[in-house]
Amino acid sequence: MIKEYSDKELYKISFEKRTPLLDISTYEVKVACTVSLFLLIVVACILRYNGNLQLFIGGIRDLVLYATFGLLGVLGFLISGLAIIASSVGKKITKNIITVGNLESLLAVLYSFKYIGTVIGFQIIGFVIAYILLYVESEFYTSLFLIYFFITSYLFVFTVFYIISLLRTCIDVFILSYNYSELVDNTSDIE
Repeated sequence: MIKEYSDKELYKISFEKRTPLLDISTYEVKVACTVSLFLLIVVACILRYNGNLQLFIGGIRDLVLYATFGLLGVLGFLISGLAIIASSVGKKITKNIITVGNLESLLAVLYSFKYIGTVIGFQIIGFVIAYILLYVESEFYTSLFLIYFFITSYLFVFTVFYIISLLRTCIDVFILSYNYSELVDNTSDIE
């Protein structure tokens, strides 16, 4: 029987003491920071040159809407990918993984999918709130917009590159599954 782990335990197993969203040593965070800062500078220059954020509201609304539906699609693919990966590791393979003591490594890989799914969920909620707020007729504050823009662009770029890194994780799970299925075949030959 496999022990049930809480989210907190799985987080500690998966990421130790670092937070993937803020771990500057990772490729995803470096790219997200670089791209977000570049986009922030471009948008700030455009706003400084033009000076009127109201001219961009329609385009921003469309961009927020498209990003929201894109993230919903990515979330669906992420859930189906996790289901496929989890089902590809059979009962005999899982028993061998437990026997060798590598269950926590497998759980860490699978938890990565849950982690990015949570980040995507919060992004979707943030985009929906932003979409609604863009219809409110009120004075716009450029500095608040730029802060919000940086955070959302950072999260979006981070999500894209984190999901790309999960492709490597899928390959690792395939190799792990194959290696442990070989172990299953070898032990059944002995019996």
